[in-house]
Amino acid sequence: MISFRVSQWRLRQWWLGRGRRRRVRLLVLAALLVIVAGGAWGVARLLDGAAMRARVAEAVQRATGLTIRIEGEVGLSVASLLSGVPRLTVSGATLLNPPGYSRAALASIRRVEVAVAVLPLLQGRVELRRVQLEGSDIQLERNATGQGNWERRVVAPQPDATPAPSKPRAEPVLGEVRIIDGRLAFLAGPNQGAAVLDVPELSLAAGGAITGQARVNGVALALGGQWQPTGASELTAVGGGIAASVQGGGAEWHATVLAPDLASVSTLAGRALPPLREVQVVAVSAAGGLQSARLSAGASDLGAMAPGLRLGRLVAEVSAAPTRVEAELSFGGLPLTLKGTAGAWQAALAGAAPLDVALEGEGVLASLRGTAGLAGPFDVAVSARVADLGALSAKAGAALPPLRELALDLRAASLPGGEPAGGAPGSAGLGSAGRGGVGRGVALRGIRGSAQQGDVSGDLAISLVPRLAVRGTLVSQRLDFDAMATPVAAPLATPAPAAPAATSPPIPARLIPDLPLPFTALVRQDADLTLQIGQATWRGQRYSGVEARVALNAGKLRVDPLHALAPGGVVQATILADASTLPPSLAITLQAPGLTLPAPGSGAVELDVALSGTGDGTRALAATAIGRVGVALVEGEVPNELLLALIGPALRGAGLPMLEAEGRSRVRCLALRADLKAGLATVSALALDTTRLRLEGDGSVDLGAEQLDMRLRPSVPLGGFGATVPIRATGAWMAPRVQVERGAITPGRLGLTLGRPAPDPCGPALTAARDGRAGPMPR
Repeated sequence: MISFRVSQWRLRQWWLGRGRRRRVRLLVLAALLVIVAGGAWGVARLLDGAAMRARVAEAVQRATGLTIRIEGEVGLSVASLLSGVPRLTVSGATLLNPPGYSRAALASIRRVEVAVAVLPLLQGRVELRRVQLEGSDIQLERNATGQGNWERRVVAPQPDATPAPSKPRAEPVLGEVRIIDGRLAFLAGPNQGAAVLDVPELSLAAGGAITGQARVNGVALALGGQWQPTGASELTAVGGGIAASVQGGGAEWHATVLAPDLASVSTLAGRALPPLREVQVVAVSAAGGLQSARLSAGASDLGAMAPGLRLGRLVAEVSAAPTRVEAELSFGGLPLTLKGTAGAWQAALAGAAPLDVALEGEGVLASLRGTAGLAGPFDVAVSARVADLGALSAKAGAALPPLRELALDLRAASLPGGEPAGGAPGSAGLGSAGRGGVGRGVALRGIRGSAQQGDVSGDLAISLVPRLAVRGTLVSQRLDFDAMATPVAAPLATPAPAAPAATSPPIPARLIPDLPLPFTALVRQDADLTLQIGQATWRGQRYSGVEARVALNAGKLRVDPLHALAPGGVVQATILADASTLPPSLAITLQAPGLTLPAPGSGAVELDVALSGTGDGTRALAATAIGRVGVALVEGEVPNELLLALIGPALRGAGLPMLEAEGRSRVRCLALRADLKAGLATVSALALDTTRLRLEGDGSVDLGAEQLDMRLRPSVPLGGFGATVPIRATGAWMAPRVQVERGAITPGRLGLTLGRPAPDPCGPALTAARDGRAGPMPR
């Protein structure tokens, strides 16, 4: 009993004495156990992926107003928590676009890692020590109303009855940012191409230093510089033939681009650029946007744009004041000076600005004056004066028409978008051209052109949508097409090559070339043109009262009427082409009572042609041709060389004397009548009566196979008598077989007739060629 009490006393003394320190330790241990348990519970909550997805989605929605979808993992490193800088990792995140954009995702990121300092968070500051983006695909674009998908869409919070006093929030601090395998695209609007920037690697250090690589249209650029959110920054890009730098801060920036050879930058720009050299572009922007820009270029060879064109110097300045352009050019050695001014660039972007451009050189003066804008309508007066256009052929490196004292004046205005493509024939829809709306084409009004060779006037409307369409009327008092013909330069003399061994020249297999006809062009454009010419000269013959109406719609072309008054009578023709069907078709009718033979021949030839066929080329049309051909000529002259080319094989086959190649022969009559069906021409009448020979014949000609089967009766005068040998020509056109017909008079003997010439064949053949119509007869 005494022992138990002693023990109880000692225990009480220990608890009240030395055990006091031990008790404190136990209490501390219990508290630590509670803290650890709470921390473990908190870490478990932080590492809960579902909860973290919800918190990240809520934060993004609150900050941007956009929805984020996270399909991958969301994690927080435990080791980073212990270090005081936790790292949050998110994979498979997609930031969704609002409705009205070209794709569902504004941005998608394969993996993003964000390191946040903890202590600054306890003080109310956000300090991002490190941000790394891997596999990002960002596409910025504007919708139909012009709103960018990157613009903040934050719903205003509901007002609180007792709002807490607001405290100023500290700006977040951004440390190192690293982008790996990134892509950034920008679309200025719907249905427009995207400008794409690929970033294999880009790093922004904590101090603001930028280093990395980028690719534009596959061209590698080296990036560098310094970035300060609130101070002066600079970014440089070198590669692809350019060196560019951007300096500034806030809303004030200064950009410079240097390109020693602009053409080499075409791949980087994604389009062909002119071959300008020593190009420098300097642009300055401020709070109000672009303040000024200056483009300069040095001596450049522009022969790829126009043969013989060179640039000496180019300066273009854009600012709030009128834009100024100056250029020194040379065209095949002809010095030219280009000077111009335009209104402020803001006015040009908003609608229209004043424009005044002049081009001046020796014997050349051109000007452009009016109003024009990049996004609005234009209305300018065009004037040009050239003393001798043909004299510029050598300088231009191309044959130009020899027009002298050329003067051209017109007014060009944009066609508004609401103007219909049609309109009354000849009106060209010019009534409201250039009054509001973005132009869908151009109206050329008050056209006045003149030269020594003639004149032209009228109005035209050229629509560009939905496809090219030309409508209007052109009128001329006088046009001399012969004087406007471009002279053919004589070839330079070259030493004659050594004569090869005597061989027969190769005979071409076909005479009709297989040339495609431009039927596809008829489908891509429309036209409604009326042409009127008071007096016209063509191939030595004068025509008056020329009128033509050209109508083209949906691939169907109709030229009707087409008529003119020639010395021998009224020439009438129609042309019908239909490219809307397969195969396409072509039909031509022509009645010309008196067309002058082209030199060196002379005389008036009558034509009666009505042909049609199907196919997209010359051979296909010939093989399907149907209709008739009539040719009549009375009292004319032709070179003997031409006669030999036409009937030389027949004379050789008949053994008759050949004509002399030199000189000319009088033609009493020439008559031909052929009726065609499926490319087979049946020649019912053929007569040629000249001072040297007389020829009659009939037979058939296959235009598709280029075969013939003709019976010819040539005769040549022998004193007061004539010799006639009936012959037959068969086989291919290019290599016919010509032989004397046997048994034409006496069986088993040659058909040679000697005696007085046969009766005059001209009358019946000419009547057949004219399809029974009356006409002049030879003497």
